[in-house]
Amino acid sequence: MPDKQRIVIRVTEIQGRGECHLGHKVGDCWEYPDDVNKMCGMLLHTIYPDIRVLRFGGSFPWDEDPDRHYLCCPDPHNPVVVEIARLSE
Repeated sequence: MPDKQRIVIRVTEIQGRGECHLGHKVGDCWEYPDDVNKMCGMLLHTIYPDIRVLRFGGSFPWDEDPDRHYLCCPDPHNPVVVEIARLSE
């Protein structure tokens, strides 16, 4: 099994009205797993499976960069878009 990779989650965009109801802003950044208590639970719940893919060496064939993946939270009025990045040590 590959070593766990360092993962950083960064808000890249807030669609809709441009406001997250929890106050997340474009540029907010968290490291997984250290900062999960600072993130919206719905966002974490949505991106968790994809974090695990990157953390354990996997990638998604539709992403141009195998170390970066984009998702958004399920808020239908103000989706918060995040970049999940696998960083080299």
